[in-house]
Amino acid sequence: MLKVRLLGRCALESESAIQHDLSCAKARELLGYLACHRNRDLPREVVIGTLWGDMQEEQGKRALRQTLWQLQTALGPFQINASRPFIEADGEWLRLNSDSGIWLDIVRFEELEKMTRIPRGGTITSDHIQSLKEAVSIYRGHLLEDCLSDWCNDERRVLSEKYLRILTSLMLQQEKNSDYEEAAETARRLLRVEPASGNAHRVIMNFHYQEGNHTAALRQFQLYKQIMREEFNEPPEKSLVDLYNKWISENRRSGSDDDGKTDVPTKPLCEEQLITLLGAIQREIIQNRKEIRELKVLIDRKKSSGDSKKDA
Repeated sequence: MLKVRLLGRCALESESAIQHDLSCAKARELLGYLACHRNRDLPREVVIGTLWGDMQEEQGKRALRQTLWQLQTALGPFQINASRPFIEADGEWLRLNSDSGIWLDIVRFEELEKMTRIPRGGTITSDHIQSLKEAVSIYRGHLLEDCLSDWCNDERRVLSEKYLRILTSLMLQQEKNSDYEEAAETARRLLRVEPASGNAHRVIMNFHYQEGNHTAALRQFQLYKQIMREEFNEPPEKSLVDLYNKWISENRRSGSDDDGKTDVPTKPLCEEQLITLLGAIQREIIQNRKEIRELKVLIDRKKSSGDSKKDA
């Protein structure tokens, strides 16, 4: 079975340990586009207009032929035992056959996402939790992270929203089952995607507080408050403010002078300062990666344009 991973780093894998990374950005994008529109006959004109809309007609046709050849070459080693061609192509149409022995991570993720939905009035079962965990493990990153095309942004947004729902459901269920450490770990994963998630910050705050690390719990609130102010110019959720004030009052009654300020020279404070710093570094890395992706797109376009001129 050929496994195609489009979530995170694009890769081709098989059970015989053959693995291949597609080096051509346009080949990755074409594979992703066909996968998102699997089992449908796609007119070549539509594919060209979507992936090479900035080219002249003949240039776009030539670019599609070259990219399709690159993709078919990469798929070749996996095609030997397939029941059907992974990709069927003629002069007018393209089609990716998901029943040809090809496994797509986006298909499995969407199947699991449906399995995790709880009917109104229903109860969550161990099967639901297992499906949630599997879906989280499959989602290694956003769809085709280096692709900036509009069609991909739309598909990526839909999958990302489903991923956020899955993470939130798993986190809350783990907390409900008193698996506080696992819930905190899921919350941290959620914050990497949605830094302003009040539920995630609350889960981490509760985990630290129940562990007896009151300083870390209070500092998590300060981090949440800072993100809401800097990113959205909004105040923190009232429920978290109330929880924070409650803990401050409890600390004062117990004789502790820990009030969550950032200038208290304790070991937990240094740890939280490091977490805050890492969060800022992470946001900067995300911005840098975005700029690198945009630069790669420009380079690929110039290279594609140069190849087209050579062919001409």
